[in-house]
Amino acid sequence: MTEQSYIQLIRGTYPSALKLAEIMVKNHHTAEDIVGDTLLHMWEKREIIVEDPLSGLLIHMVRNRCFDYLRRKAARMRKVVLYLDVPDTYPAPYDEEIEKRETEMRIRAVDDLSSKILTPQQKSVFDMYFRQGLKRQITSDVLNIKRQTVSTHLKDALKRFRTHLIDPVYGTPVSKHKSRNEVSVDA
Repeated sequence: MTEQSYIQLIRGTYPSALKLAEIMVKNHHTAEDIVGDTLLHMWEKREIIVEDPLSGLLIHMVRNRCFDYLRRKAARMRKVVLYLDVPDTYPAPYDEEIEKRETEMRIRAVDDLSSKILTPQQKSVFDMYFRQGLKRQITSDVLNIKRQTVSTHLKDALKRFRTHLIDPVYGTPVSKHKSRNEVSVDA
């Protein structure tokens, strides 16, 4: 990464990265710290960074650092709750374990089905939007496609899922659980 590409990265992607961090951590100053630390880390590692486009790498790194921050914050809160001995703040471990297993089953079912029924472009858009939590505009920038194309791919993917996906927990089609109006991509 050259100094010129680094300057272009800051000018072009910093606002998007900051907005993403603000949305995730819900604090402007913390978001600025996370994005600043990420940019500093990228500059320090410029010799080994070969990712292109750099904007996608920056967004990905900011997102991961936000997740790290939120995990550390949640761990601190759990310690405070244990220290204060607040009853019934968290569900019983048994309930949590069942929910975790059901979620894992659903994720595996979506993975299996997405590779079978979605086009490669739809799968990329679906993963970036729903798994990575990226906004449609950022997804379109990373994939170098129009924002409307991202929305179209998401709508088409959801239509395909509604007709094919069977809930592994209940063994019934997902379309029986939610109506079309309850799942919206444009929200």
